Amino acid sequence: MVHCEQIHLERKREEDEKKEDTKKTHDEKKGEEQKKKDKTEADEMK
Repeated sequence: MVHCEQIHLERKREEDEKKEDTKKTHDEKKGEEQKKKDKTEADEMK
């Protein structure tokens, strides 16, 4: 019984890590898009 519980916790932890990775990469992409947008706006100002 304890063994099953441990496997369940391991799986949950792995899923949480995947979610964190996905969230992080999403935020990074968003940041890069924002930088590109800022650069474009700066170029248009010139």
